[in-house]
This record gives sequence, C-alpha cells and structure tokens, in this order.
Amino acid sequence: MKKYAVLCAAAAVLVLAAASCAWAVDVNFNFLNFARLEVLPDYHPTVTPGKAQAEFEKSPYQSGSIVCARVRIFYSGWLRKHSMLVNLSLMETEAGRMIKAEVLEDTNGISNVMGKKFKDNNWILLSELGWNQGNTD
Repeated sequence: MKKYAVLCAAAAVLVLAAASCAWAVDVNFNFLNFARLEVLPDYHPTVTPGKAQAEFEKSPYQSGSIVCARVRIFYSGWLRKHSMLVNLSLMETEAGRMIKAEVLEDTNGISNVMGKKFKDNNWILLSELGWNQGNTD
C-alpha cells in the first residue's frame, strides 16, 4: 500500500511539473531594448533612444502565464538627465506575443507628452509594433 501511495505522489508531481512547463512563456525577449527603443520614444519623441541606457530594476520573472520585468531607462533631456521606470508584461497568446507597458515614474514628467501606443496600458501584439524575433536578441 505504501509503494502505491509513493508512486501516486511521484506521478502527481511529474504531471504538475509537466503542466507548469507547458504554460511557461518563452523568456527569450530583450526587455531592455524594447523599453529603450519602443516605450521611451513613444512618450518622448524628441529623445534619441540610441543614446539612452536601460537596466533592470527587477529582472524578468514569471507570474502565472505572464513574464514581467521592471526597467529603468536613463536618457538626456534638453536641460538635464532624466529617468523613466517602466513595468513590462509579456504574454504568449494564440494570436502571437502581446506586451503591455506601464510607466510608473518619469522624472521628466509624462503629463505633457503622453504616449500614443502605451498610454492606456492595453495589451498590444508585438507584430503590430513591427517588433519581431530579429530585434529581440
């Protein structure tokens, strides 16, 4: 009887592990480049994104079927240097990868120049942004 219980428990663990792997989102996505090259110019079109620097405030982590990352972007304004903190969420769907960008803070202020693509914190297909596997490596 003990052997049967141990085998059932082991089988249950294997089934749960396999299921969690099947739901995992591929994290082969460059959150830093996306924040710097897509989100920053959406909110501040006069900034040169190639000169901006990005680093993780919170490394990519899985939350259910969504991969999240928090990125801080450092960029130069007309008078001084600024930073923007962005929370990015990536989700795999049948239609393709979708992303949501939420600007948490911006030392330059985002009330004057609101983003066009990301201001409503809606999910957007990466293919609609022209963001494909070629520029995520």
